[in-house]
Amino acid sequence: MVDYDKNIISIFKDKDACRPLTKIIKLLVGSDSVIADLGTGTGNLLPYLHQAKQVFAVDKSLNMLEQARKKHFELENVEFIQSSIHEFSAPTKLDLAIAVSSLLPEQFSDFEKAINGILRNLKPGGDCILLLPSFEARLYYTNLQLAYFIEIVGLSESEAYKKVTSYHSKYMNNLFGYIRGQADFPQQKFWIKEELEERLCDQGLEDIELVKFHLPWNVYFDHVEEWYRTKPPMWMWLITAKRPQNLPLTIKAHHARFLASRVINAEADSPTLIKHLTSSPEDQTQLLELVQFNRHHHAWRFSDYCGQFSDGEHQHCLSTTIRDEVIKGSFHTSVALAILDVMQKTKTAYLSASSSNL
Repeated sequence: MVDYDKNIISIFKDKDACRPLTKIIKLLVGSDSVIADLGTGTGNLLPYLHQAKQVFAVDKSLNMLEQARKKHFELENVEFIQSSIHEFSAPTKLDLAIAVSSLLPEQFSDFEKAINGILRNLKPGGDCILLLPSFEARLYYTNLQLAYFIEIVGLSESEAYKKVTSYHSKYMNNLFGYIRGQADFPQQKFWIKEELEERLCDQGLEDIELVKFHLPWNVYFDHVEEWYRTKPPMWMWLITAKRPQNLPLTIKAHHARFLASRVINAEADSPTLIKHLTSSPEDQTQLLELVQFNRHHHAWRFSDYCGQFSDGEHQHCLSTTIRDEVIKGSFHTSVALAILDVMQKTKTAYLSASSSNL
């Protein structure tokens, strides 16, 4: 069995270390706030959210949720929900989404899916707080180890390099920041600051602030040599950001493409799966119609007509095709109108951008 506590850094080992995070939470949370603790684990963050109106404690592990429920049974404002972050559909839109050491993408696209899930559940203008591991901090620790073996242990430089390289080769097996804990534990993504800022910006988040969140050595290791304690500790990235009041058109289209592709590619009953993706009956109906249409027309997908349409010939061709499919009853008029609206807005935005560059 995977030992979660040994593989995921728990900032709650040291309450003083949590203060920068809890101060931000205190500023953002009010008596009317609706919050999601995404990847709640055993619920260490929940006591800090007691003043909120409603808290959704979300985790994909049923075992973790059971531990959290037993540990915090007295918290009446908490609802425990089993779900992954990217599949979670909040019963009501969120004022604040918090993910503390719980965004653990194993692949490049996993992070995108998780952030899309957060955006989908936040109210326009809603806040999110993320705490993510730093790749620079791992490189810093690697160099500290090298200095320790040379200066304190007395190894030659070649011996120290060999020892440090041997240790890290078990975990840091690539150049992309993916690091593995125990052999049976999924690899985790560790982030470079500029990389993280760029990815979050690309996903449509606004007002992104990213700072170092230093943690004492005892949070990282059960036992650490005194020499290390004389050095500045490692850190994680503490991020605050907002969902825009109006998501960019490309982000809206991306959400719809993502949801439709999940249903199309899944070997499951479409209506049942769609209910897990969105709680809105109207969205469920339109998404089902979109999925049914795509399954019969692989030649042109949703990404094709929600993408970049700049010339009138393509607009006319697609408009005609959509009209014909409505006549045939392939999908509902409301979906056709939504598609045409996206196409028109995309064309307008394109022409406006083109004229401004002349």
